[in-house]
Amino acid sequence: MHKNPTHIGFIDEDVLSRVESYLDSRHFRGFRDLQVEVFNGVVTISGKVDNFHERQVAVNSCRRVAGVIELVDEIQVEPELVTSEFQSSDA
Repeated sequence: MHKNPTHIGFIDEDVLSRVESYLDSRHFRGFRDLQVEVFNGVVTISGKVDNFHERQVAVNSCRRVAGVIELVDEIQVEPELVTSEFQSSDA
């Protein structure tokens, strides 16, 4: 007996593997720090990315994976601080 009839034919481990592979194929550096969890076809993606564009690509990519019934977006955008070459070295 299946608890979630809309999820018949998909195993969470398979969905997790497909989502992680799809994210890896996008080749965004920030995606390495994302965490993915799947429960009954509901994918939760969390972690930090450098900008809104990376967040949108990650979310939209995950939604395209077969077996994803719902996506919970817990990704935080935290721009990486870049130190200037022109900072004074006087201390």
